[in-house]
Amino acid sequence: MAKTPSIPLVRGKLEQAPPAEGKQQHLASKRGKQQCLPSKKGKQQCLSSKKGKQQCLSSKKGKQQCLPPDKGGSRGVSSQQKHIPYANNLKQKARENRQNPTAAEKKLWYKVLQNRQLLGYKFTRQKPLDAFIVDFYCAELRLAIELDGDSHATQVAYDEQRTEKLRRLGVQVLRFNNSDVLENIEGVFDALQQMLTTAPPP
Repeated sequence: MAKTPSIPLVRGKLEQAPPAEGKQQHLASKRGKQQCLPSKKGKQQCLSSKKGKQQCLSSKKGKQQCLPPDKGGSRGVSSQQKHIPYANNLKQKARENRQNPTAAEKKLWYKVLQNRQLLGYKFTRQKPLDAFIVDFYCAELRLAIELDGDSHATQVAYDEQRTEKLRRLGVQVLRFNNSDVLENIEGVFDALQQMLTTAPPP
């Protein structure tokens, strides 16, 4: 499979007093929009959305619960692009992977992806998708970034099948060698920026 070539952002602070029965609690957003979560007493609590949109799912009691897209919400995701379920047994493995990142994963996370450094997009580490765990994932873009170490050379066929399955689920996959990240992190950052500004994922 062809690899991507290497190339040489505070929630509003305004809070109203607790409301009377049947009313709502609000936190101001930076852009004046609101995001809603159910409170313990069946009311709603509204929090700011980074881009001023609501992300809602139905709760067990018929109320709305608003979630970010990486947890199944809808911000930046069209009605045709649904949350991608995954096997529950992957949760523990993903947690272990986050606690023990490789040197390349750590560098790409801190230098490029953490805290919306890449054009304001939110990425998560070691994200379970279907039967797989991807190194980095942006739900808004439905974009996975994978880092290939020495083992990639011995499992090319498996990686290709995995990538094809993710693509059928609507996820675009980008791959970088560990050496690219460790030796040319600026080039990796530039390559990602160029790809997202000239041909962003649908």
